[in-house]
Amino acid sequence: MYDERINEKLSIISRNNLIIISIISGVFLGLRLLIDKGLYGNFHELYLLICSLVILLGALVYKSTQELVDERIEKNVLDIYRLGFLFTVLTGFILYYVLLFINSEYVGSSAQNIASNSSINLMLLICFILSYINIRINKMTLNHSIIEHDRKSYYRNVLKRVLYIFIYFMLLCLLILIIQLMMNKHILVFYITLIVIIFSFLEFSIFYFLISIYEKNRYDDLLERESGIIRHISRVAVFLFIVCLILSCIQSLNTTVFYLTSYTSSSNVNGIFHAMSDFFTTYFVFIGVIFTVLEFVYLRMIYHSIKSSKAYYKPKFYPVFNILIWISFVVSILTWIYQVLLRLNVLNTFIFSPVSDNHFGVLVLTIISGLSLLISMLIPILMIIFLSQNVERKLAWLVGVRLFVLLFGRLVIISSTFRMLFSDPTVLEKMYYISNNVFLVITGLISLYIIKVFHKRYDQVKTVEMCTD
Repeated sequence: MYDERINEKLSIISRNNLIIISIISGVFLGLRLLIDKGLYGNFHELYLLICSLVILLGALVYKSTQELVDERIEKNVLDIYRLGFLFTVLTGFILYYVLLFINSEYVGSSAQNIASNSSINLMLLICFILSYINIRINKMTLNHSIIEHDRKSYYRNVLKRVLYIFIYFMLLCLLILIIQLMMNKHILVFYITLIVIIFSFLEFSIFYFLISIYEKNRYDDLLERESGIIRHISRVAVFLFIVCLILSCIQSLNTTVFYLTSYTSSSNVNGIFHAMSDFFTTYFVFIGVIFTVLEFVYLRMIYHSIKSSKAYYKPKFYPVFNILIWISFVVSILTWIYQVLLRLNVLNTFIFSPVSDNHFGVLVLTIISGLSLLISMLIPILMIIFLSQNVERKLAWLVGVRLFVLLFGRLVIISSTFRMLFSDPTVLEKMYYISNNVFLVITGLISLYIIKVFHKRYDQVKTVEMCTD
């Protein structure tokens, strides 16, 4: 009975995922027709839309044509949803990479073609996020069958599933190789397509592995709470912070590499680096919403954990933290929407000309940047006061050092005195991007240490007391 309920839930999740795919692909298909004035050989969205609708309508037609709908018919309908979703995903990826390779010369260069497929990456990302939300709404996990295993057995099974993903993407590479032998495309096109496939494998493997770690930590947190141990900062909050820190460092490093390699004199190296850097830059713009949501979630978790703990004195201004977290979240979302619309060329096509020629766009960016800087200063200052009132002077000093490093990095770069030291502006740009990475790592490690200190502390609550709450 347990397996039947699990299979029924998985089938319902698959049906909902097909609906999500059909809606998202339809929206992106419409945007492509409006912006590009045509598909230009890229039929990926159209395929996903048709395939998902055919499966959904096919299941409904099959069910409606049966004289008596019994458990066997219901089971067949659910199987159609589950197998149809699997078929749509697997064949959708195959079509995506094949079209990316075949149409790479359609707009003149592989670099331009890869950049033009960035909207497809955004569509796949949105489908992935909404599909996982759908799983959580149905009170399921990606690893429901192994979540109760010990940590060693759990992660061994997770790695086995990553191996299956690796085999699938290697078969995709083999398919591209066969097409290359048949069509004899330019070798640079072939290499870049393989790099994109390998990157996609790393992307989905890392996303799956991170979600697996999150689910295991969340499950262990629930077990601890049931035993009466309530940590001041949970495992999940620590994990989410580490993920945000690593992704931010990778994004910053990619930006640095892009600008440093833009000065190379080799045309071949320059072409490869610019193609891949542009692809990764666009990719990081699109997944910026994940950074924002994760940061918002772990900040809210930390806020409520400290608020509910009886070990700390909460000053009157403590609710201001919550207000600042929400303002920071809204500002980050607006910034992300602006960057995505700019990358998709929606702003230039329908709203206004490039920002450099538009006072309204400059004003909006200035306001957003000013709010971000103000919040990045207010939160550490309030944290220093909060920690000092709770006799956490060591941590308060660390927060002060973090604030100093953050402000020092920005003030030095924009100061006119510092600019006068360099006659060559390219040297100043290199110093700017390299120093940004250094300051990010320093502030991130300080924040991680503070969070780990709070994580090791916990309140012991009687299990009977918890049950009565």
